[in-house]
Amino acid sequence: MLMKSLNIESFDLMSHDMGNSVACEFLHRRETGESLPELRSLLMLNGGVYMDLHRPLLTQRLLRTPWLGPLTARLSTYRVFRQQYPAVYANPDQFNESHYRAQWSLIQHGGGNRTLSGVAGYMRERVRFGDRWTGPLERFGLPFTMIWGKEDPIAVESIALRLAERNSLAKLVMLPGIGHYPQLEDPATVSIEIIGHLRNASSGSSQEHRQHMPVPG
Repeated sequence: MLMKSLNIESFDLMSHDMGNSVACEFLHRRETGESLPELRSLLMLNGGVYMDLHRPLLTQRLLRTPWLGPLTARLSTYRVFRQQYPAVYANPDQFNESHYRAQWSLIQHGGGNRTLSGVAGYMRERVRFGDRWTGPLERFGLPFTMIWGKEDPIAVESIALRLAERNSLAKLVMLPGIGHYPQLEDPATVSIEIIGHLRNASSGSSQEHRQHMPVPG
């Protein structure tokens, strides 16, 4: 494992979107007794943890389809991206054209746009692994914070609310007026919450379940 090769003995895990699947698989392996570095805490941002509540965009639905996915990936253009992608933000006009061009450039880097259908397979994996991933997450007993954009049209608010209900130790930070990318849409608040989470984790104190609604502005 990479972390072992780097002599990482303990760490705090932060994840977002597709990365939440990686986090859940780590929690599963941790529960089954696999030899892993010590996990101190978990911080999770918006992601479709519960697929029955997940609301993918049209392009995402096409990409995850085995026979339409590769075709959709090949036909992907900046024009299509520019029409679909802004919908993930609560206030897309807060970002200028250079922001969207930069995001598209990241997708294209190294031919990444040609692999979009394969990447979209993570949605099928979430269905396939089901309780293997959500179970350990619901049972997780270390410091656990969720930072969630309330207006996310994909990983909707009800996903975070369900997880907070099923894991009473989780701290839910719900951000009104924020969409799928809290770290981009409100980096100041997200930074404050991350720092507070890490301080709590380092102190070794237990968390009490609470829902926090910061006042905008």
